[in-house]
Amino acid sequence: MRPIVHPMRTCVKDVYHHCVVPHIHPSQTIIRHNYIYQHQHMFPHTVRNVMGPVHQMHTVVPPHRNC
Repeated sequence: MRPIVHPMRTCVKDVYHHCVVPHIHPSQTIIRHNYIYQHQHMFPHTVRNVMGPVHQMHTVVPPHRNC
C-alpha cells in the first residue's frame, strides 16, 4: 500500500531581538541677569532756632502822694 502524505503542519515561533534606536531631544537653560533700579529721593531739611536779644524798658514811677 502506498503511504498517504498529509499536508505539512506548520508551527511558527517568533523570536525578537532588541534594537536600540536613539532619539535625541536637546534642551537648554538660559539664565538672564536683570537689574532693577530703585531710585531713592531724599529731601534733607534743617530747622534752626535763633534767639535774638529783646530789650524791655520799664520805668518805675513812685506812687504819687497827695499831701
